[in-house]
Amino acid sequence: WIFKGVYQEENKAQFQKCRKCQYYIQMHKNTGISSNLSSDVAIITCEGSINNDKTRALDQVWTTIKKNGKYKVLMDLSNVSNIYSCGLGELIKIHKEAQANKGILVIIGAKGTVSVIFTNTKLTHLLHLAPDQNSAVAIFNELKKKELAAIEAAKPKPVQPPVPKEKEWIPCWVYWKGKNPNNA
Repeated sequence: WIFKGVYQEENKAQFQKCRKCQYYIQMHKNTGISSNLSSDVAIITCEGSINNDKTRALDQVWTTIKKNGKYKVLMDLSNVSNIYSCGLGELIKIHKEAQANKGILVIIGAKGTVSVIFTNTKLTHLLHLAPDQNSAVAIFNELKKKELAAIEAAKPKPVQPPVPKEKEWIPCWVYWKGKNPNNA
């Protein structure tokens, strides 16, 4: 069923039949994608190969994260062996939606084939990649500093009232230039 292009729209009926098959259910029982929303940063952990089915699961996880208003996302790919183009598209989508909501997507643990895929597709220039959690924390802290600086810059500065200058008195003969009009 893979060779016939089951994921294409015209083969949707065949794909629905396959999803009911016990073999398919056993092979796709565990998506290998989990998330943790308990902190300020949402953590997504992926395992195995990010193929079409796991991309759908990742999209559902991302939808849940968005509903909870979390746009700072840490994605752990340390246990991912391969990533398909649909998975790359999902990562770009998550990155763009997070940035649009003043958040960030940081990917940690990309190694081996996944690292080569990011390098070859030049996604290393677009996505924030970190080797470990400590580096990712540094990226999040830098983002927080920028947010605080932007908030501080947006605050109106208190306006100091102008200091009144001491009035300078000049002698009357200088003011009238030696003339005395109307006996002033």
